[in-house]
Amino acid sequence: MHDNSMHTVRNPAHFRKPETPEQKKEREELEAAYDLYTVYQSASNLSCMNITDFKEHAEDHPLYKGFVAIVNETGYRKPE
Repeated sequence: MHDNSMHTVRNPAHFRKPETPEQKKEREELEAAYDLYTVYQSASNLSCMNITDFKEHAEDHPLYKGFVAIVNETGYRKPE
């Protein structure tokens, strides 16, 4: 007899390899820069791209390097 109950599928992130310290640093830096970007865009009444697009266009984004510099200079991290 089959059990018709639903099964829980874990989040795909659960199956990823653990981050290296460098990958974690880069991800946290990107998340913090994106957080500052969204605050800036919101304060300026401008629309925001999503974090996936921000990441894909990070090197080309005119504000990205500025936000990363602020993140690194201040030690800012995205609030949890």
